[in-house]
Formats: sequence, structure tokens, C-alpha cells
Amino acid sequence: MTRARGDADFAEVRWNRRVEIQVTTLDALAAQYGAPAFVNSTSKGASRPRSTDSAVPCRRWRSNICPRRSDSVGACVDRLGALDHYVYNWSPGESYRFASGEWLEGPALLDALRGSDAQQRSGDVYARLKR
Repeated sequence: MTRARGDADFAEVRWNRRVEIQVTTLDALAAQYGAPAFVNSTSKGASRPRSTDSAVPCRRWRSNICPRRSDSVGACVDRLGALDHYVYNWSPGESYRFASGEWLEGPALLDALRGSDAQQRSGDVYARLKR
């Protein structure tokens, strides 16, 4: 929220209340329910690509992107790279269509997000395990 306040994309957004929520980690959820097939957003709560009781890795991941904030995507790409070998694609705006015709390695994704097409509006980044 603090970082978003300085971003022009969020200039009209007003955060006018607080809500307390209980949080957990992906590791704790995987230990209880098994490895996730899909993760939406951050990857900070995972210390390994597989849960302790499952050989099935997290196969797909998605996060929102905002122009001028690809540093957060870079951090996620680094984290996922430490867990396993993921490849990436991205979708501009709410198009639900991949911008790249092929899945990209982490550095190629970050290069694409620095391009003019990606800098025009927000969108989503997707990752999948490369087998």
C-alpha cells in the first residue's frame, strides 16, 4: 500500500480502513492440504517447490504487474528460480491473452516488461514449471 500510493496508476485509490486478517505461509498450507497446483500472487511463503508430503510441485503461478514496478516481479522471478525451473509469460491489461508467443526464461520476461507495450498498463504475469 505504501509503495502503491506513489504510483500514478493508484492516484485515485483511497485506503480508508484497516482489516485484520490471519495469515499463514504456503509451506503451512502445503503441509496441511498438499502441494498447490496454482498460486496467485506472492511466493514469499514457500521455502521449497514441493510440500513435505507430496512429490507434486506448484505447477502454475500468477501475479499482478503494474508499470514502473517490475522490481516486484523481478523479486518473484528470483524466488521462483530458487525453488525450481519456471518459465514465464504475461498478459497486458485484462486481455487474458499472452503477450508472448512462447514461454520466456526469467531475464527475457523482465526485458519484455521493460518494453513500451508493458509500460502502458497493468496486467498479469504467469509462471509454469518447465519440464
